[in-house]
Amino acid sequence: MGIGNRIKGAAEELGGKAKEALGNLTDDERLRREGIADQGRGQGRQDAEKAAEQVEGTFEKAGGRVKGAAGALSGDERKQAEGKFEEMKGEIRQKINK
Repeated sequence: MGIGNRIKGAAEELGGKAKEALGNLTDDERLRREGIADQGRGQGRQDAEKAAEQVEGTFEKAGGRVKGAAGALSGDERKQAEGKFEEMKGEIRQKINK
């Protein structure tokens, strides 16, 4: 997981668009189809990475809630704050990867 896969996916998609355009310009049907396939693979890689980040954000958010609740029960303000921070981090991760 990570931004590396998103970058690879975007690069593959961009390369596919270039390949498709070149195939259209040169009337090369094989090259055009390869470009379309590359675009699909690139988009798929990006979508898979977004989904993985969404799941990670969900776990982060839940873990933060648990930590915050434990802090509230024990009167530990630091643990409450850390829990809230983790919860917010998870929410941000989810929003970025919609």
